[in-house]
Amino acid sequence: MSDTVRTLVRRRCILAAAVLTAGCQVPAARVEQNVSAAQERARTDLDCGAVKTTVLAREAPPNQTLYTLARYVYRIEAQGCGRKSVFSVACVANGPCSAMSESGIVERVK
Repeated sequence: MSDTVRTLVRRRCILAAAVLTAGCQVPAARVEQNVSAAQERARTDLDCGAVKTTVLAREAPPNQTLYTLARYVYRIEAQGCGRKSVFSVACVANGPCSAMSESGIVERVK
């Protein structure tokens, strides 16, 4: 293999690694926006002003093309006032977030 081919292969590997790494990182502001949307919805659904949240899972958008909608989806559990529920929160890139209960069920916490 010639030096030119090795250099080209090496550059492509570095570029691929950089793209994969960048796709796995979610900006902290995006996480905060999702959590805030879940907390706001949980305060209403749980009828509680003091709500604690835990991020259970996140899904980053796939590689964006002209025809895809880049949105971040989080599963967030909220607890407060002896109740808990799990919410799905979706945020469009550079747009608002919406949260809704996954099951519509509010469970009692012992």
